[in-house]
Amino acid sequence: MVTATGAIAFSNIEVSADPNVVQKQIYVSSPDGETLYLSLILPPAATTATFSGGIIGATLETMFKTPPPNGQVLAEHNGRILVGFGKYIAYSSAFRPERFDIARQAIPCEDTVRIIAPVQTGVFVGTDSAIFYLDGADIDAASTTALADYGAVPGSLVYVDGDLVGASGRCALFLTAQGAVLCTPGGNFKNLTRDRYWPAASQRAGAVFIREAGRSRYLASLMSS
Repeated sequence: MVTATGAIAFSNIEVSADPNVVQKQIYVSSPDGETLYLSLILPPAATTATFSGGIIGATLETMFKTPPPNGQVLAEHNGRILVGFGKYIAYSSAFRPERFDIARQAIPCEDTVRIIAPVQTGVFVGTDSAIFYLDGADIDAASTTALADYGAVPGSLVYVDGDLVGASGRCALFLTAQGAVLCTPGGNFKNLTRDRYWPAASQRAGAVFIREAGRSRYLASLMSS
């Protein structure tokens, strides 16, 4: 409540039963503001407090934030952690890998996410039935481009120097239901083997890229469904 002098009085503050709690922090905003600032630090047993203005500290950065969800695929892109969990891609706050806001920082997909392949200018994503590209240095403002209507094989992603595969920069290479695909740092997508090789139906794979003098190879071990 606001007192007659304009201070803010807090009452019935909960006392934690956790012995590891060493203090409580109360955050307030400026008048009609939306950003919360640290205003009071209390001992763990305190049940009342009064804020009369004065020095306001750090902004509240953890509101609505949670640890990352349990997922099936993980990646990092330009300071954010990306987690594929079920049919969603959740991404952390920028340069805060432990802070996720699932309600505001998640991208829905049509089916289960199997591949997350960041490159310089965006992120390639493969699901059970499609491949698309999130175009943008920051996934929070990325636009979506559909690339293929067939799915990706989980576990098949590797990265390779572009000069070994007729491209440039650091490229992503992975298997799909219709062949091995190459994803370049500029967002280009090419199916390398669709005309001559499609992998057998599989649940997942393990893959490596072997660089040898005069010849390089992409090797994948598939587990059939």
